[in-house]
Amino acid sequence: VFMEIGAGDCALPRLLAPMVRKAYGLEVSEELTHKLPRSDKFQVLISKSCNVPLPDNTVDLAFSFQVIEHIHPDDVVEQLKDIYRVLKPGGCYYCITPNRLYGPSDISRDFDREATGLHLKEYSITDLLKLFRNIGFRRVWIERMVKGHRIPFPVLPVRAMEGVLERLPWSIRTPLARSFVGTKLLHVSVMGRK
Repeated sequence: VFMEIGAGDCALPRLLAPMVRKAYGLEVSEELTHKLPRSDKFQVLISKSCNVPLPDNTVDLAFSFQVIEHIHPDDVVEQLKDIYRVLKPGGCYYCITPNRLYGPSDISRDFDREATGLHLKEYSITDLLKLFRNIGFRRVWIERMVKGHRIPFPVLPVRAMEGVLERLPWSIRTPLARSFVGTKLLHVSVMGRK
């Protein structure tokens, strides 16, 4: 069972629906989704808050792509707890978001040192690893794309790099983090297993 958080037009869950037992698209906007075809294998979930309208232990894989940075920081923990709640034991949440150390990554990028546009808060890998662990995920890791395959990547060097960058002045940190190597190492793809 697959669920995309912040599914927009639900293209991904609709594409995956024939390949899984059930695919859900979680969205806050009925406008984007009200005309989508429904089926036994695909369902749109509308959430007016941070809650996921599904029973406990329903989902095998939850996925979000550049969503968490749009959620108010006060609501992120509540949403993560609800995602954790609906995951089956052994289920995973895969979260991709821009790293705050090379940001801001919204419209404020060229004007401010912190996101002040559509991104309410940007996170580092270290920030998300801590959040996931505090929610209760029993295993948390990061992944990287290597020769077309996603593989687990050692957390320690990335956390060390973030720690060093964190201590540098913004004028030095940002060009380093935005470099080709910096963006490859700092790209946030965090997985948590219930």
